[in-house]
Amino acid sequence: MNTQQKQRLLWIGGIVIVLIYYVVPSMINASRQAEYRRRLAERAAAAKAAKPLPPPANAPAPFDSELGTWQGIAPLPVGLCNLKFELRRKESEPGHFAGFPVLSCTPFPLGTPSEVRSAMQQGMIAQMSPISAVLTGTASNGGIQFTVDKVLGTTANGCALTGFSVTPFGKDQIAAEWQEGTCPGGRVLLKRMGK
Repeated sequence: MNTQQKQRLLWIGGIVIVLIYYVVPSMINASRQAEYRRRLAERAAAAKAAKPLPPPANAPAPFDSELGTWQGIAPLPVGLCNLKFELRRKESEPGHFAGFPVLSCTPFPLGTPSEVRSAMQQGMIAQMSPISAVLTGTASNGGIQFTVDKVLGTTANGCALTGFSVTPFGKDQIAAEWQEGTCPGGRVLLKRMGK
């Protein structure tokens, strides 16, 4: 073997040593790191799919557009009823709503003159002492279902609100429905009166 062949052999040996000690291990490390990153990305994607993202901080909470004062009138079996309803977020209980309905019904003046006079008197009394309550509500089935915390007024025959719910209806209306124990409840569409 001549000197030139020995030098080539040394160069090839040196290159093989460099490949074995430097290039191959760094390729193996790069491959392992890529595999590790791929697994992390899969875990992150699985965790993201399992947990829904919270709404952005500036996104409106459900039913924020329904907060405010609402009012509506409807003929019901007990007479012509006027419902004023105020809906607010309950500050002390996040995720809950406070509701304040005021319902007054005037009996239809039908019958003899003395019956009409009696119905008008009952209507005046009803206007002075409407059915009202303090309510706490939670979102349920596309609306807000309320429980009665405190009753502030009853009908002439002693009925009080025992249940109440509102559902968004169109652009600037909500549908209100209430129960009055054993007395007939009612339904009325309310229009926004203010925020």
